[in-house]
Amino acid sequence: MTFVATVVRVLIASPSDLRDERDRVERTIHRWNALHAAHVGVVLMPVRWETNASAEMGGAAQDLINRQIVDESDVLVGMFWTRLGTPTATNVSGTAEELQRASSMLPSQPRSSSRGSRLIWTPSTTISSPR
Repeated sequence: MTFVATVVRVLIASPSDLRDERDRVERTIHRWNALHAAHVGVVLMPVRWETNASAEMGGAAQDLINRQIVDESDVLVGMFWTRLGTPTATNVSGTAEELQRASSMLPSQPRSSSRGSRLIWTPSTTISSPR
């Protein structure tokens, strides 16, 4: 049966050494949707560069990823393990650039909505081992 929902784009960002973990996050999002989306009225849409970014002529690859998926995402899940990632023209890695870009687009004050509160990533957030 159909239902009305707010779609929240969740960007899953990490260097290449965490493919299995990105897959696990995506499966977890799909499981959450199956259990809660209709009742809560929110659908979480996993977004990954491997599946949601498309090749275009002109511009650096990271610039295209930023424009196509980072700037359009509502939430970013960032993960690091043994690698920081591949350097870009302007940052130490693509994943670090995505985190920095997403955090720069946050409102200056965390906001609450009728659906609850948001968890805002800040550079002081502790990154723990995914294993």
